[in-house]
Amino acid sequence: MLFALPEDGSRGLRMEYSRTSSNSEYNNTVRTKTSVTLPDDLLEKIDRTDSNRSSFLERAARQYLACLERDQREKQDLAILNAQADRLNEEALDVLEYQDLG
Repeated sequence: MLFALPEDGSRGLRMEYSRTSSNSEYNNTVRTKTSVTLPDDLLEKIDRTDSNRSSFLERAARQYLACLERDQREKQDLAILNAQADRLNEEALDVLEYQDLG
């Protein structure tokens, strides 16, 4: 389902239903029109990859943001591990000594 302004110029929104499976995620959320400036060579590559620029850029932005979020989580996890490294290493050595492997 996609919300859009009525074509007759009246106020309000109209709902459009899309049956395309390839862009179902793209077609099922409310959007805000915006403008971006891109280099010509990049735009040409996008056009060769996908005929729907908006869909392509949305997927690229979502993927990039997911990568940033993942990197942030990994950075936080690493900070937690580093903060506990000495204690964890001592526990590991204790286990190895107990097993007579250390």
